[in-house]
Amino acid sequence: MDGIFPNLDEELISKATDAETFSELIDAEVNARLDEKQQRISKALENGVEPDQIRQFEGTLNYLHSVTDAQIMDESAKGEELRQRIIYQDFINKGYKPAKAQQLTQRAIDQGTDVEDAKEALQSNKEYFQEQYEALQAEAQKSADKMKAERQKQEEKLKKSLLEDKDLMGDMEISKDLRKKVYDNISRPIYKDPETGQYLTALQKYEMDHHEDFIKYVGLFMTLTDGFKDFKSFAKGEVKKQMRKGLRELEQTLSNTRRNSDGSLNLVGSRKSDPESFLDGNFKLAL
Repeated sequence: MDGIFPNLDEELISKATDAETFSELIDAEVNARLDEKQQRISKALENGVEPDQIRQFEGTLNYLHSVTDAQIMDESAKGEELRQRIIYQDFINKGYKPAKAQQLTQRAIDQGTDVEDAKEALQSNKEYFQEQYEALQAEAQKSADKMKAERQKQEEKLKKSLLEDKDLMGDMEISKDLRKKVYDNISRPIYKDPETGQYLTALQKYEMDHHEDFIKYVGLFMTLTDGFKDFKSFAKGEVKKQMRKGLRELEQTLSNTRRNSDGSLNLVGSRKSDPESFLDGNFKLAL
């Protein structure tokens, strides 16, 4: 894989042993090629931060970092308006109510300190919105980590149940290989949605591709099992199978039974004809 993943270390690359881990490796390489801003946005989206919130913070910070000293010192009406906005926002960030913030901003203009005040307020605004953005991302990361831990706990519980529960489906015997296949179908990602980037298991992929059939079969299975509680109907199917097998064996036995010279069955070795019995020598089974 030399040259394919130039931004990843050899240890990480060596762990790619199947389709799933190879796909994760590709994602890691793509992320490694992003710049700091792109990585920040990508991480925030992965952790569930709303796109509108990301756009607002990114837009605000980009604007604040684009403001120059020359723009702040501009003596035109445009420059004065810029200084007012920056100073006013700084007061709002510090917890002042709008009326009081406006009053303090106007005082700076009247006293002629608005240029220096605006420069200080600009830096203060940058720090404030950066801290707010980082706090939002940290909270999202914490929430994502918690959800991940809960999912892992649920997955372990599900895996243990599927692979070890003896009465998984009542009296029906389910092989280890089949149990493993069921677990893989509901837990192992096999497909990545090109539109959302979400990984789907075989079960989720089937639901996406065949939604109506999925609902139909789940509904059927739920009804047959009385809300996934009673699997006797499936056991009955096994009983019917055994009954059919028994009937075939009986038919084979009857076919191989020794007959008399007239074609009647020799049911009992030396039994004489009994006129009071239906099973006398003249009675023939319709085979």
